Amino acid sequence: MERLGDGNAIFIRGAGNVIRRNYVHHILAPIRTGRREDGYAHRRKIDLQMHLAGHHAKVNNRFENNIVADIIAPPHGNYLVLREGLMTGATIQLNILYSMNEVTTFISEMNPEEKKTEDHRGRTIARVSDVESDYNISDPKLGEDVLSPLQAEGVDTHSLSNDPMFVDPANKNFLLKPDSPVLKLGFVPLDLSQLGLIDSPKV
Repeated sequence: MERLGDGNAIFIRGAGNVIRRNYVHHILAPIRTGRREDGYAHRRKIDLQMHLAGHHAKVNNRFENNIVADIIAPPHGNYLVLREGLMTGATIQLNILYSMNEVTTFISEMNPEEKKTEDHRGRTIARVSDVESDYNISDPKLGEDVLSPLQAEGVDTHSLSNDPMFVDPANKNFLLKPDSPVLKLGFVPLDLSQLGLIDSPKV
């Protein structure tokens, strides 16, 4: 996996999965969902320096309250990849997409004018406009190019293209300053002090 990127930090396939409070960094491949994840939720995660993508979403997934920062392989690295629909019931909310690169693809989706299905099996193409997407924030260098077309379609109407105000992103400190605009949107920071191995209960 380290050589080929043929794998994932976390791969979810099946129904009813919930992933919470994860810190994933320096991984070649993203958090990825399979094809039948009814009710899948992905909340309170920080991705740092992923190689291919921050999150690969399909069907009715919920992607909420996450930080995806500094994908390491632009322009091939994507922050959010949408491929297979229908995405009825899916949400993309309260996420921070942050890049320190000049070439960034924040949202990767197929062009319906060029391709009608995801693959030869006829799966429906997933589009952000089909998702309940709002209250997200992307950094101002590149985010406006993504946000303006979405808002023109009535998507992400409350989302912002602002500096999320990390403490020290150049040195990979992605904690938020107290006056961060993301907090005003309702973002809930991940408590890093609670991460890590825990003691097993004594029998």
